[in-house]
Amino acid sequence: MLTWRNRDSTQYWVPVKGQVNYEDFIEFYKDPFTLFLSDIRNIYPKADY
Repeated sequence: MLTWRNRDSTQYWVPVKGQVNYEDFIEFYKDPFTLFLSDIRNIYPKADY
């Protein structure tokens, strides 16, 4: 599943509080097999230019 940032209240990619699937998304976020930006560090090697 690909998620993105929520831009505003009329354009969103992940559920917000109050939506019926919000709690499911929180469980998805907590799953150890999901990765979010805060979980990924230094995935690209630095080029030696």
